[in-house]
Amino acid sequence: MTAPTTVTAVPARRRLVLWVAAGTGCVLAALVTAFAFVGPPPDTTQLLGRPAPAVAGSNLGGGGRPVSLRNYAGRWVLVDFAASWCVPCQQELPKLQAFARSAARYHAALITVAESPSDGPALARYMSAHGAHWPAVQDPQAVVSYGVTGIPTVFLVDPDGIIVGYYPSGVSPSGLDSFIRTAGASGVS
Repeated sequence: MTAPTTVTAVPARRRLVLWVAAGTGCVLAALVTAFAFVGPPPDTTQLLGRPAPAVAGSNLGGGGRPVSLRNYAGRWVLVDFAASWCVPCQQELPKLQAFARSAARYHAALITVAESPSDGPALARYMSAHGAHWPAVQDPQAVVSYGVTGIPTVFLVDPDGIIVGYYPSGVSPSGLDSFIRTAGASGVS
């Protein structure tokens, strides 16, 4: 004699397959909807000549004081995207320090934005240990708004809040000085 077949096990398995398929379909629909509305990050070269996106956060090396690009209206601002572990960023730091030393001549400022929120404290410690005393902030939205895909990446914002320079692989202090002088920054000797 053969053992009787259990009829109730087959419908339970079909229900499980239907639930898994429906759940997968819902997740896929949500992802498609999210990507349809979010879109890709901006092309950084298309930011030239346009108002600079916001940069804001607590100063990682200065007791948590708030820092905002808006607070620098009327000044030249170098917005630097970097990370503590990034060797090219480490090599660029002396160039940024050279620019910082001449920044008063142009009524200029620097802000460093941590490429990743998890690296913010380490970046602040690295900057402090190497004598870089300008603000560093964590602002993941700024990384997206500026379309940063690699570091170091630096943007030069003019006193009217317009992006006038984009440096995807680092800066030259003499090049920045020359650019600002040519652009007619006030107070240039």
